[in-house]
Amino acid sequence: MLTALRRLFGAGKPSQQTEVSWYHGAPSMEQLIENYLASSAATKADVAAQVIASRVISEGESSAVPHHLELAGLEPLMHKGSRLAAFHWAAQTLSQADAAARKRAEEKLHALAAQGFQPAMQLLYGAWTLDTLVADRTQTRALLKVLAGCARQGFVFATLLLGEAILRYPVLCTDEEGRNTVAGWLYAAAMEGSWDALRLLLAMHAARVPGVFELEHRRHALKLLRAAAARKFPDAMVQLARVHLDNVLVVKDTAFAESWLKEAVAAGSLDGKSTYARLLLETAKTTENGPEREELLGKASVLLEEGCAQEHVPSLLAKAIYLQLQEPAGTGRPVPDNDVFQLLHRAAELGDAGMYVEHLLEHLFRLPERADAAATAEQDRLLALLDAPCVRTEPARTVGLALWKLCKSDNTQADVAAALEELKACAAFPGYGPACAVLAEIHALGLYGQKVDLKEAGAWIVRGIGLRNQRCLSLMCLLRLGFFEAGQAGSSRAGSTEAKPAATDPAAQDDAANTALLQTLGDWGERIAAVHQLCSRLHLMKKDAYELLCADAETAHLSEVTASVSQILADWMAEAAQARDYGLLCCLAMELGRAAPGRLNAELACACKKAFARLQPADLMQGMAGEEISLQDLACTILALLQKHNVMTQQSA
Repeated sequence: MLTALRRLFGAGKPSQQTEVSWYHGAPSMEQLIENYLASSAATKADVAAQVIASRVISEGESSAVPHHLELAGLEPLMHKGSRLAAFHWAAQTLSQADAAARKRAEEKLHALAAQGFQPAMQLLYGAWTLDTLVADRTQTRALLKVLAGCARQGFVFATLLLGEAILRYPVLCTDEEGRNTVAGWLYAAAMEGSWDALRLLLAMHAARVPGVFELEHRRHALKLLRAAAARKFPDAMVQLARVHLDNVLVVKDTAFAESWLKEAVAAGSLDGKSTYARLLLETAKTTENGPEREELLGKASVLLEEGCAQEHVPSLLAKAIYLQLQEPAGTGRPVPDNDVFQLLHRAAELGDAGMYVEHLLEHLFRLPERADAAATAEQDRLLALLDAPCVRTEPARTVGLALWKLCKSDNTQADVAAALEELKACAAFPGYGPACAVLAEIHALGLYGQKVDLKEAGAWIVRGIGLRNQRCLSLMCLLRLGFFEAGQAGSSRAGSTEAKPAATDPAAQDDAANTALLQTLGDWGERIAAVHQLCSRLHLMKKDAYELLCADAETAHLSEVTASVSQILADWMAEAAQARDYGLLCCLAMELGRAAPGRLNAELACACKKAFARLQPADLMQGMAGEEISLQDLACTILALLQKHNVMTQQSA
């Protein structure tokens, strides 16, 4: 594979990267013709054909020479083998009323495209969009094959459209070798100066399942990005900063990212200003010092002024976050819900509906189960907004609404079946990985009245992995490690303080492949993997965990390390409950349930209980009476909560 990619890279050497002159989009028709005339393939007949075509186009109807006579001048040049003459003749003939002539012109254009003549490709396929590819699913594969043939011959437009299709609709290309081939074409286009090709290439790497993509390919793309940023290309400065903030392609380095964002701001980049403002807002969220926090908010507001005035979408979204961080109490400022809504709605109308959908779903889930007239009216309003054209095709909206319907206590079996079908349709197309993860968790945990079916769960996990969903890869690791089998054994005893940790397969836990996957996922910030790694590092299954942990921390005082560790666990619990992340809650319950009793467990459990009690409903704490609680008790309480709130009872069914 590496050899094949090197062939695709061609002359992509680091020494040549500094010579790249960047442009956005794909070359225009005029540029493609100019490039052809400047190439070694052009002949004198091609030059003459361009002169005739330019005269026909410029004179138009004012020409004294009849149109068909002007075109006749191209025919001798066509007989001499001029591709440009054949192209201009076909392009002009397409506008004629004679159906037979139009058919001959189309055949000529397809023949030229097959020979690698890019102006013909542009005329035939330049109006295609992502909607063109998916409008008729029976034709999608054939259209992708056409694009692949054009991309193979260096047609940048086809390469960009293929890259966009793979990112937007992952189900169109689940083959890793095929994605690597497209990545090679994108790299070649980036080497010729296409910024959009480099942007798509980096996005493809960031979206892939970790551990399976070509590291050398990624290094080349990052090196090209750094070269572009060094040449003060504003978009590259911003992208390089984002790469170092995301902690995906490279290790997170906030200071490095901030330095590049300041460079982009100085260059007048709206993307740079909005990204830097988002960074300041993230810092303000965790800043308790009042004056310092106000200063950060003030800087962010100034950075966003120009972008908001021009309806720059990232600026509108960042402004919404800024308003949400305003303190309504003690400052005389009202809660800016309406302003936030307007900003997010406008961003959705302009093409980015992600935060708007999240905002609407958050309010929908907050509505009480047994609503009064006002709450019912608000529910109807939110549902109407979620059915608006600007959000109707957003996959996250489909998944969110399906989960909301499943959580309702008055569901019938038909309601549940309909919601599950919506999830399945979303997972099938556009091939939304999170929908696969939700379906996998439902079947693995037996949620919403469904029977536990690990085979069905595994099938959705495999599909999600093919769609590059890290969550599904993590769920696969849990499936292999026996988490869900343990969950079936433990859920029947949920709420019983006498429950024993479920036995696990030592061979599965020692499986090197699973350990490597979990380690990689933990590096990517996947919570399920991180919980498993953290609990393993805490030696919770060892009776001498207290001494081992103190030795690891090089301290004789356990309190110096348990406070931060227990806070991490409590935060994960709260995060999982608020996000309805059932897989993570199950993982926490199983990991804590495996823990052997001891002083370390008791201290961690008490600290988790206190932190968790401040963040969750009171009914969660009913199974945790008294000051003392073991991690086993905490695990049973989490399982009881899952059973009470997320599994349908026979009566409600």
